[in-house]
Order: sequence, then structure tokens, then C-alpha cells
Amino acid sequence: MHLSTKGIGTLIKDAYSRGVRDFIITLGGSGTNDGGAGMLSELGIKWRDIDGGDIEPTLKGLEQLASIEIPDDVSNMLNSCRFTVACDVTNPLCGPNGASAVFGPQKGLMEQDIQIADDILRGYALLSDIALNKSNIDAPGAGAAGGLGYALISYMNAKMVSGADIVTSALGLEAKIATADIVISGEGRVDRQTLMGKGVGTIKKLSEKYGKRLIILGGSVMDESMLKDARMEVYSIDPGNQTLEELMDGKNASLNIKNMTLKVLTGAM
Repeated sequence: MHLSTKGIGTLIKDAYSRGVRDFIITLGGSGTNDGGAGMLSELGIKWRDIDGGDIEPTLKGLEQLASIEIPDDVSNMLNSCRFTVACDVTNPLCGPNGASAVFGPQKGLMEQDIQIADDILRGYALLSDIALNKSNIDAPGAGAAGGLGYALISYMNAKMVSGADIVTSALGLEAKIATADIVISGEGRVDRQTLMGKGVGTIKKLSEKYGKRLIILGGSVMDESMLKDARMEVYSIDPGNQTLEELMDGKNASLNIKNMTLKVLTGAM
């Protein structure tokens, strides 16, 4: 409720002062849920309460938002730049699949505060729609990084691209999957976000395209429904007899991955 994306704005300002006009911004792991208000504030956009006073560009501050001021020099600066955003999720800003509901709990947002946060971001977006004369509240990726995607799309005319696609292309991954016998992928926690445009989701699509057996390994598996997908096999590497601290130890994690992979490939499950 009290953190912001101000640091992103600081970096953009600094790069701009050094002559940079072409930006690539990657979204993920922000730890924030401010709809990008902190970044925009650092770039010069003003957030006002009902009395015309400045408000703090945080989720808590946005609760008092009544109007938005976009100075001409800020518009000119943003219009002189090109922003490309690498984003691996398609979540909208608000709603059951939005920033607060899906990503908020990862950042400490309590269950009872999710709807409050969602309502605050919705109000922020509606006022932004009026100021900008366009609406991107439901744009794919608007909810990424706690709504930072929304600010980039709406205020900075950013072009959203798939980070997974960028990496896939750079690695020549499709050609490798096409000739592979078995494809193994995974991430720290396998949950409902795993297939929402992330790297694992891209690998799943390519594996299906070429009819390959796909094995997904996770430090933990939080969504049991994923185990019922006939197009992939999902396993947790947790042997069930280690503490969280032991599981997080690099040597143990490496051994657990190896042991689970051997069990799966040898049919010892």
C-alpha cells in the first residue's frame, strides 16, 4: 500500500538526460501495486486530491485521487521517446485476473485488502481515461508488475512484446524443441500464473506444436488442476522430508532436481 515505482521513473529520467530515446522495459518482480503512479510522478505527472493538493503516488495515496495534471513538457518528453515493454503476462489492470487479485498477495496484500486495492486502481484508471481520452484498463499486460504495464501503455504509448518470445528467438529454442526427444522445463513455483504467457507457457505451446513430451518440474506445485493436463506432466522436486531452508540450499535443490528427473524418465514414479 505504501511502496511505489518511483525508481523506474528515476532511471528513465537519468537515461533521458544522457540522450536515450529508445527504451526497453522488462516487467516482473516489482514488489509494487501502484499502477505505475510512482514512475509517472517522478517523470512530472501530478496527482491531486479533491482540494487540488498533491498526493503520494502510492496505492494508499491514490485512494484520495481526484484529478490528474499532465504538464506539456512531460507530454513532449514522453512523445519524443519510444518504449518497448517485455511482458510475459496478459492480465488486465483490474478484476479477478487483475494486478491486485493475482499478484497482490505475492507482495503482502492481505485477502481483505484485495478488493480495496482493486477499487483504488479502477478509480485511478477511470480518471486516467478522462485525462488521456482513451481507455486501457483491460489491455493485455496492463496488470503486469502491479499495474506498471497500464501506465506504460496509457501514458507512454508503449508497445507490449513477449519477453518469452524475445528469449525464445535469441536461443533458437523452437528449432531445438523440434528436434528434441523430451522437453523439460519448470520454475520455482508452479501455479495458475505459470501458463499465463510466461516462459513455461511458451515452451508448452512449442512442445504441443511438435508433439513432444513435456515435463515440468517445480520447487512446489500450488495448482493441482495443472496435474490433470494430458499435454504435460507436472512434478514437485520436494522429496517431502526437508525443511524450507534445506530445500532452498543450492546443493539440495540441484540434487532434488536430478533425482526427480531420473525418477520421471525411468518410470519410477
